[in-house]
Amino acid sequence: MSLMRMLNAKALAKRLSVSERTIRRWHQEGRLPKAVRFGRTVRWRASEIDDWLTDNTEGDATPGRAEVAEAAVPLAAPRRGRSALRRRRTGGARRSVSQKPTGR
Repeated sequence: MSLMRMLNAKALAKRLSVSERTIRRWHQEGRLPKAVRFGRTVRWRASEIDDWLTDNTEGDATPGRAEVAEAAVPLAAPRRGRSALRRRRTGGARRSVSQKPTGR
């Protein structure tokens, strides 16, 4: 039996040109090939990763780029002013200038 090359999250992230956090998230979402656990350590077989890349890349795409595009996070919502945040905390009630806050 020959030795199989195993990749940890750091090595796999480098190979796919993504962050370790992305690798861990993809693992939790089930987007990566099945991992092998050694106690608390998670590893992936290099041969399975190669097969997975072959199946999941299109044409001359750099390995991992197709997956990165799918996993792209939408842009953050525009920042709101203080009054909008205050309304959200108070359930939408607006306070006019003539109203004074009640002392508690």
